[in-house]
Amino acid sequence: MADELDRKVMPSFLQDAFQIWLGAAFKTMEGMKQPASCMKDVVGEAKGLIEIPDDTPKDIQARAQAIAGNVMIKANEWVVALRSAGAKFTDESK
Repeated sequence: MADELDRKVMPSFLQDAFQIWLGAAFKTMEGMKQPASCMKDVVGEAKGLIEIPDDTPKDIQARAQAIAGNVMIKANEWVVALRSAGAKFTDESK
């Protein structure tokens, strides 16, 4: 059973990882074409990571949890965007 699971899961995992890698490479090359606008986007995204909502309590733990939540949400958005950008270059999208 473990062999069957590995045969089904590993190719899918590798395909997803390759799509994300291709998407990151594509986004990097696109950013190199227009570095000024890319830098503005990068700074804006980084600023969004550390923004704390107004309704967050003042204690350190609540603020750390709010920042961790922002990071998790942004990371998920980035992975989805990179996967969709990388899907253009794989057979799966055809």
